[in-house]
Amino acid sequence: MIGMVIASLAIVVAFGALWLAGGANSKAEFQQQQFYDAHIKSIKSAMKEMARSVQTNSAGMTELEKSSGKAALKELEAKVDLLTERLAHISSQVDKISSDS
Repeated sequence: MIGMVIASLAIVVAFGALWLAGGANSKAEFQQQQFYDAHIKSIKSAMKEMARSVQTNSAGMTELEKSSGKAALKELEAKVDLLTERLAHISSQVDKISSDS
């Protein structure tokens, strides 16, 4: 009889612990979502703007090639390529962070 009472009490305590753990998990998910909304989304929008800027600069380089010397163009192409690589790296990092969330 006492064993049944202790077992019942243990089950109640276990369910109470699960309830508390579920509440803590919900709070952590909410805080993580707030962090994502505040930081990651703004980074993604800034990266999209940078990508548009790189595309615009690439189009401008084509015009520059037609109107000016090749040496200046090669230097600008190298800079744009470097920026494109960095943007791709940052984009992959942000995608990894956002997929982890």
